[in-house]
Amino acid sequence: MGAVASTATEHRGGWTVGIGGEYAFLDWLSGFVEYDYYGFGSSTNVFPCGACGLAATAAPFGIRTSINVLRAGLNFRFGPRF
Repeated sequence: MGAVASTATEHRGGWTVGIGGEYAFLDWLSGFVEYDYYGFGSSTNVFPCGACGLAATAAPFGIRTSINVLRAGLNFRFGPRF
């Protein structure tokens, strides 16, 4: 069985920016491409040494979170056009 030396939980807000487009191939079929960037900034977390039992022994870790997302897909339209 594995041992966990230390854990931490953090909740951060962030921002997003994106660009995309859609093209209609037919009345009932279109395709899209979209790019999104999610930025959550950076922070420093301190992980105490849980395995050694010493609260004074801690290691700071800088964490930066950003996510790049590229989506592509097809849209099918069913039913009458209005």
